[in-house]
Amino acid sequence: MRCRCSLILPAVLLCLSAGCSKFVPDSGRDAAVTVGSDVLYRDEIAAVVPEGTAADDSAAMVRDYVRRWATDAILYDKARRNIKNSVEIDDMVERYRRSLTIYHYLQDFVAERMPDITDSEVEEFYRADSARFVLKDDIVRGVMIAVPLGVAGLDELGSRMRRLGSEDIEYIEKFSYKSAVSYDYFVDRWVNYTTLRKKMPLPEKISDITGRTPFYEVRDSSSVYLIHISDYRLSGTVAPFAYISAKVREVLYNKKKKDFIIEFERSLYDDAVESGEVKFGHDVR
Repeated sequence: MRCRCSLILPAVLLCLSAGCSKFVPDSGRDAAVTVGSDVLYRDEIAAVVPEGTAADDSAAMVRDYVRRWATDAILYDKARRNIKNSVEIDDMVERYRRSLTIYHYLQDFVAERMPDITDSEVEEFYRADSARFVLKDDIVRGVMIAVPLGVAGLDELGSRMRRLGSEDIEYIEKFSYKSAVSYDYFVDRWVNYTTLRKKMPLPEKISDITGRTPFYEVRDSSSVYLIHISDYRLSGTVAPFAYISAKVREVLYNKKKKDFIIEFERSLYDDAVESGEVKFGHDVR
């Protein structure tokens, strides 16, 4: 049975807050529950019930939501009347409100006024401070294919994977359509070596492969895995720009944003002092 919130809500709320439907606020919204000056409206309750929820489940959800809302309202009202450090709390709330207001203002200001970062700026920043962008994991480029044990043409496939010329890649791709369990071409992009190890039983260290030959073959109980590593970078070395460019842009953006805000705040202060908006006592400057 589909949810009929318009039918369920009045019945449930009648049990929970008898007579509350007589309370009609100035906004014209229909109040469902009131606790002191707190009001829970019927449209707010209806919004918590997903479309298509069964009637019994909807009723239970509404009861639970109203109970939790009312308990929170009662507890807050009781705490507000009995708290001993209300002045301190009010001060904390005001400080948070000021900080939140300033934060959102600065976010909007930066979005509207700070110049966009160009690709050339990102590359220049990377070159000037590349030591900042060190790899935490090995990364590789290459081709990987997994085929069932006993598949026809395995020897030819292995020869093609070893050479990996343009014609070989075309052959491997056609072979993958017919017989492969899985196939990954990543010659043109960097892949985390740990990610590859989840796809095939590779050695823990990439040096166990690349130290001998760029080609590696291994088998398990059901498949033969072949991989050709065309390029690699070890953890602890500087990450290639193509792999880290998004991170470089993020770092540069955050740096420029911080500098932009600092300069804006300095200018704002200087202008306010010069205009007399900021007034100092005789012993303060």
